[in-house]
Amino acid sequence: MALALDATTLTDRFTVLCISVLYRGCAIPVAWKLLREGEKGAWKPYWQALFTALQGRVPKGWTVIVLADRGLYAPWLFHCIQSLGWHPFLRINLGGKVRPLGTEHFVWLHTLVPQPGSSWCGVVDCFVEKTVRCTLLACWEEGYADPWLILTDLAPEVGSVVWYSMRAWIEGGFKDTKRGGWQWHQTKMTDPARASRLWLAIAVATLWVVSVGGEADATLSESRVGSVTRTAYRPAYCHQAVTTTAAELLCTRAAARLRGRAHSTTTAARSLYSRAVAHDDAGPSAIDQGTLAGTTSDASIFGCRSCISPGRSMTKNLPVKDSVGE
Repeated sequence: MALALDATTLTDRFTVLCISVLYRGCAIPVAWKLLREGEKGAWKPYWQALFTALQGRVPKGWTVIVLADRGLYAPWLFHCIQSLGWHPFLRINLGGKVRPLGTEHFVWLHTLVPQPGSSWCGVVDCFVEKTVRCTLLACWEEGYADPWLILTDLAPEVGSVVWYSMRAWIEGGFKDTKRGGWQWHQTKMTDPARASRLWLAIAVATLWVVSVGGEADATLSESRVGSVTRTAYRPAYCHQAVTTTAAELLCTRAAARLRGRAHSTTTAARSLYSRAVAHDDAGPSAIDQGTLAGTTSDASIFGCRSCISPGRSMTKNLPVKDSVGE
């Protein structure tokens, strides 16, 4: 399973810190924190709270990679992901130094991939200060301005730098919440706690429509599926099936509350979204925060098992080499 974390903004009102499940070019939010735009202070405690909320939600034995862009890299984030039993897959900037395993001196990262068309992978001690022992996957493809430099704890023969291409899906997910889909940018809300409940509705709605799309894909012939799905990130050795139920498994007790209110799986997401929008200008007493959010305002997670019928979960291959699944 692949997760991505990133931040997005809404004009001058909100900054949203979000962790999403990546699936078939889409990003399904599973944990988020809304802050007032320009709010001072480090994001570290918020990210830690979101990861803590997700702890124990993924079945044992699953391989989970967590992708983040270079603006979010920090040693504590690398170790935080590892503490959950997951695998960091974090991009870093070109300006640092590493010491390849078995060598005595640190070298500049740019010397490992000096020009387009070059690549390198191996175990390194990354950075002179706050050193992290990890695997570096480096690749500079022709036609691109900068190389990808990815830090992970997977062995060099296991990880593939091409997996990082999935990180872009969370950018598409943010577009889906705004003009590309749920029109989040139209909200008049100014209170982060209330806007967080609207994000719950958006998340459930996203899970529902992706689930419906996955079921539709399952009915297509193999020849048609090959023509419409994205395959650039899938090497030949893919084998580990990941289902959209991953988003369900990353949930809280909010799932049970949502199921109790939904008259049917078909209308549940629409109803939640309509109610949240209708309450844009309502007072706090008009919204049952416990029912819709099911978590503290510091870390919101959703779960909606009723959005997918039992036994009908859709599969998607995550590019993990055979040695990972053994």
